[in-house]
Amino acid sequence: MNYKTTIAASLLLLLSGLAAATHTDQIQANPTNKTVLATNSTINGSNISTNTFSFPVRTENNSIVADIPLSIPVGAYDGRVELENNYSHNFTVQVLPYVDWTLTPDRIEDTVNVGTSGKLTGQRVSLTGNTNTTIDISLTGNVSEYLQVTDEVNVYPEINSSIVLQYNVRETTEYGLYNGTLVLNGSYNNSQQVPVRLQFKDNVTPVIQDVETPGFTATFPENFTVKASDNLNISTVKAEILNETTVQSGNTTKTVNETVETLSFTKIENTQKWTAKPPSDTPGTFYVDGYVIDGAGNRVNFTSKYTVEKIDAVQVNNSISLQNYRVESEIVEKIGEIDRETQVQIRLESFSQPLQSPNETWNLAIKTRNGEKFLRNENHSVTVEGPTPVYLKLYGDTPERFNGRLSFEGVKQHVSIDDVRFNGQYLQCKVPKKEVITVFDRNVTYSPVNSDNCEKSGWMVSYFISADTVPIGSNLKQSARVFIPEQVQEEAEEFRTEEKERLKQKAADNAFWGKVFLVFGLFGWGAFLWERRVGPSFYYTRLKTTDILSTDFLGGDDDEDGIFG
Repeated sequence: MNYKTTIAASLLLLLSGLAAATHTDQIQANPTNKTVLATNSTINGSNISTNTFSFPVRTENNSIVADIPLSIPVGAYDGRVELENNYSHNFTVQVLPYVDWTLTPDRIEDTVNVGTSGKLTGQRVSLTGNTNTTIDISLTGNVSEYLQVTDEVNVYPEINSSIVLQYNVRETTEYGLYNGTLVLNGSYNNSQQVPVRLQFKDNVTPVIQDVETPGFTATFPENFTVKASDNLNISTVKAEILNETTVQSGNTTKTVNETVETLSFTKIENTQKWTAKPPSDTPGTFYVDGYVIDGAGNRVNFTSKYTVEKIDAVQVNNSISLQNYRVESEIVEKIGEIDRETQVQIRLESFSQPLQSPNETWNLAIKTRNGEKFLRNENHSVTVEGPTPVYLKLYGDTPERFNGRLSFEGVKQHVSIDDVRFNGQYLQCKVPKKEVITVFDRNVTYSPVNSDNCEKSGWMVSYFISADTVPIGSNLKQSARVFIPEQVQEEAEEFRTEEKERLKQKAADNAFWGKVFLVFGLFGWGAFLWERRVGPSFYYTRLKTTDILSTDFLGGDDDEDGIFG
């Protein structure tokens, strides 16, 4: 019973394999070196015993591969492939169109004279493929008005086809460079765009369309431009630069034009413009006397006028105050701006402190975006390049006042520049650090506000003022004044002891015992109410106001506002 089942299963598998082996596959193929017809593990690299196709077929690992040459025309091809291992397969291969054409040369350039017509030849289309095709042709650009070309051309494999462009340029056509594109579009989405550049020439008297001689700042010349057209190319554009000069002839004074320089203009490629750079070293008013000559010798004159201004590229702050800086801090202060490319010499005319002293260290430098240059002593100068902001950099390690003066000198064409005077002071002042002081067993926080400037350096003081300590009908400053600390260096015990002694002594001297008891009563009342504080308060303590708190700061009967006033 089991061997019957086995035989039946084997027959079923064999019939299934035969059915699969005789199946016909539909394949689309481009004429390339390799087209995979089938892939199956049964192939297993077996050699081909039968190939009914007209093109080569081979096995490659588990695939059957066809090599379809370009000589195979477009169409459907039926065939059968059998392998030595008895594997066989039927295929229908649809060979698709393949075209690859190119126009040479890939650009068209020529020179023609106006008033003539002719042909531009030498353009050929070569096609590689398995079928012929039609190419549509069109022209774009301003050159298309003067060219004609056939709308389409048929091309065939291995046969070169010519494209001829006919030109007809009217005598009135302006000379110059004309551009366009020869556009070719094939039947199978092939396309090519070929640049077309034609230079037209002829022989009409030059026409000057525009003369530009802009004024400028000395040493920064603006190009002069002459725009001229001619049916024959312009060969020369020149001009003399003249300056009005007063001369004395006997008893008579007269103004004459003196030649400063002769300019030769250069043509800007593919335009009608000619440019030249004028002399730029001397400020003043100048005249331009020029001419344009074409290739036939025709000449057209032109005149113009321009002004050269003095350079004004440096702006300075002529008075700088640098007060209250901490000793050994570095001061960097902007003193001016150079707003264009020019050189400026900066000289230290005077400085009140000794530079390069063995006992004291004072340094001065000029800082720009190009770096720093030190001023070693009085009358020492440095040269800086613009454009750049200009900073004075100063360092001192002695708590003393200082002052100085800087002078500025530009190039000879520059306007005069004001001096910069500076003064200031270095101080010995404490560097703030965070401290917490206990007042009536409550903490008062002193947060540092650091700055190299002593006036801007100090502490921010924060603590609570209980809302219960402000009676109805009174103001905040009357209830809060006893909580304002002024000493950030000493502990609260020292503060309370010294304050009590000072208040007792003042009370004894002035016989104001009642006022003393009132002050201590406020301190006791504030300590009790501190437990129930509700609202925050912040105050800033400057370095210069770090004396011990006095009744003047607390406020009294004679000082209604106190520290809050």
